[in-house]
Amino acid sequence: MKAYDLHSHTKYSPCSNLDPKLVLKLAKKRGLNGIAITDHNEIKAAYQISKLNKDKDFEVILGSELSVNGGHMTALYINELPKELDFLSVVDSVRSQGGLLILAHPYDLSRKHFYFTK
Repeated sequence: MKAYDLHSHTKYSPCSNLDPKLVLKLAKKRGLNGIAITDHNEIKAAYQISKLNKDKDFEVILGSELSVNGGHMTALYINELPKELDFLSVVDSVRSQGGLLILAHPYDLSRKHFYFTK
C-alpha cells in the first residue's frame, strides 16, 4: 500500500512557514510515497518541490487549495491555477487539465464551507 499526504502547505500559504525543501525532506523521512503541495491559491511551491525531487519512486503532485464561493476546494494534478475562482469556472479549469477536485474541509464547521442538502 502506498502512503501520500494530499494536503500540504508551505510558506506560500498564510497558515504555514515551512520551506519547500523541508516539506520534501520531511515527507521522505516519514516514509511517504508522495505528496500533494496544495498552498492556498498558489502553485509556486508545488513546481519548486517537483523540480527538487530527484527520486523517481516519490511522486510530487502539483496542486492548490482554492478559495471558491462556498468554501475551499483542493485541485490536484493541475499545471496552472484557474483564472477565475467561482465554483463552475474552477470545475471547468481543473477538468480541462485532467485534474482532480475534492472538498478541502467538508466537515469543519469553523470554516465557510459547502452545504449539501437532501
